[in-house]
Amino acid sequence: MKSYCSRNQKKAKQIGFIEAKIIHRKGLHDGELGLPRQDESGEWTSPYMKRELSAFREHTNRMWLQVEVDTAELQIQAEKLRQKIIRLKDNHRNIPGNLDVRYTGEEKLDSWIVQGRRSKELSEIDHLEDNYQEAVQQILGVENAARLFCLQIEEHTFGRLSIYWDGCLESNPSANLPPVPTIIHSDAETVYTNRYRRSLLPTSIAEKNMEEEEKHG
Repeated sequence: MKSYCSRNQKKAKQIGFIEAKIIHRKGLHDGELGLPRQDESGEWTSPYMKRELSAFREHTNRMWLQVEVDTAELQIQAEKLRQKIIRLKDNHRNIPGNLDVRYTGEEKLDSWIVQGRRSKELSEIDHLEDNYQEAVQQILGVENAARLFCLQIEEHTFGRLSIYWDGCLESNPSANLPPVPTIIHSDAETVYTNRYRRSLLPTSIAEKNMEEEEKHG
């Protein structure tokens, strides 16, 4: 199986001294202009803050879109495996306790032949489950790397906004500003995960199907 990794996962750089000075100066300037101001929703904002938040969301959206591209083949592979495992589990639900289960056309076969076939079928399910778990783990690895990258970008952006905010407070201490800027967030990961929900493992779904049939059987 291939090894997958998402592109564009550079580490977010630290805020340097010169960068901090420029941002702080911008905060001093905007504070003198009475910024940030509350918008219609009650959020404290300014053109500078909007640009920062827009850049942050653009980074995270791009990151999770890249994850979607990088894991597309794995997502398809995992779903095919999942469906096949569920189907085989449903078809062979009576095997674990009795390897002599016979299908149509096998009535006259020797027991050792039938048991060999059932054992082979169970081994196939185990192999498919191993492949499914491997695919899922590779997907999770790419997702976790993207999540870490986005967290670094979030912390970097919040750090820049905090420096700017301090400048605004310093130049306009009489303003009714909160002590810190609003916590930032992005919906990019939520949009991605809503498209690729793996809420139940194949085994769990197969067992659930059997329980439902036993209730109504």
